Amino acid sequence: MNTSKTSFLSTVSLVAIIGALSFSAHATDNLDVWGGPYFALGGAGKFARGESDLEAYGFAEAGYDFAVPNSKFIVGAVGNFDVGEMEDVYDGGFEYQIGNSWGIGARAGFKAMHSMLLYGVAGFSQAEISGACGGKVKCPKGLSDFDDSWESGYFVGAGVEKAFSDHVAAKLEYRYEDYGDVEDLDDMDSHSVRGSLVFRMGKHGDDY
Repeated sequence: MNTSKTSFLSTVSLVAIIGALSFSAHATDNLDVWGGPYFALGGAGKFARGESDLEAYGFAEAGYDFAVPNSKFIVGAVGNFDVGEMEDVYDGGFEYQIGNSWGIGARAGFKAMHSMLLYGVAGFSQAEISGACGGKVKCPKGLSDFDDSWESGYFVGAGVEKAFSDHVAAKLEYRYEDYGDVEDLDDMDSHSVRGSLVFRMGKHGDDY
């Protein structure tokens, strides 16, 4: 993907999400939407170590939150599927791609106010990873072409979620994914900044 185009789209997306998180805070201070099922749709800017550019991914997410009684804490489960492809250059000119990925895990958060949640998230992840010696590049010692394979790893992250009504919120999250050693490539990992719109279902009330 064109670097300037990707950077422009990523910048616009982040500005929009950040603006949404700060919009009309006084009007939503009394909302309490945390708890129950939800789904989210969004986009992510991802990059890896080496010479990769920021690449755009799309993702869908679903989860369920539980409000801890008589407290400001939230715990829950969340799963996601990301669609996209990121190319990177490993030591010696070896090219590899991190493609579609999915993850499932848990998150725990603290209600900074009725309408804003600060949280951490962690869990299991898998990604499609492939590699090749591009063009006339000679494969570094110990490396050879390999096709897409689903590699397992983990993710950790942190974020903020801001509610605008009983059923609609916006979320901004940083996430780190690590897939370990793949085909003699050391420490395959990626970083992402993820923005999404969250749609919550069910009834909500003041629980603290």
